[in-house]
Amino acid sequence: MKMIMIGAGGHALSCMEIIKSLIKIRKIIFFSQLKTNKIKGYLVKKFSMNEIKKFQSEYKNAHVSFGQINDLKSRSKMFNKLKKLGYCFPKIISKNCYLSKNSSVGEGSIIFNNVFINTEVKIGINCIINNCSTLEHNVVVGDHTHIAPGAIINGDVKIGKNCFIGSGAVLKQGIKIADYTFIQAGKIVLRDSKKYEIIK
Repeated sequence: MKMIMIGAGGHALSCMEIIKSLIKIRKIIFFSQLKTNKIKGYLVKKFSMNEIKKFQSEYKNAHVSFGQINDLKSRSKMFNKLKKLGYCFPKIISKNCYLSKNSSVGEGSIIFNNVFINTEVKIGINCIINNCSTLEHNVVVGDHTHIAPGAIINGDVKIGKNCFIGSGAVLKQGIKIADYTFIQAGKIVLRDSKKYEIIK
């Protein structure tokens, strides 16, 4: 398999390690604004949609390999642009996580190491479920949402699209997190949120 990855920072390298452990990768090209030609021996090309289009015929698979701590719309925008070009987005699920057979994961989402995903969980497309986070029964995670390391999402929580749940945050059972909510690291959330709310 050949794959392009959009982003080349620390998160991208972490994604690459998971991908390489699961899939026989022949080539990876990173596209980034970073001023470098190579990272860990991999080619880095300057990011532009025109540059990405040049590789479309050879590289059929893509992964959005940056988070969204600074911009809650960036992951969805990039995913949709690449989708329109015809790229495919494999699910990336670490061998070192627990994923209930009764739960589902959308295309392009990545599940990192030591994640626990209980029964009847639904994870949307292009999501990040980062290391050591817990999603209890019947949780719903909307498209393009980023759950940072060590977050605890209790049962029946509904998380909207394009949200960010910070490291170590705890969400009370049964609450609803509206689209575009940003929850700061370590926050204990006991109530529903409003769209575009920042909880800190």
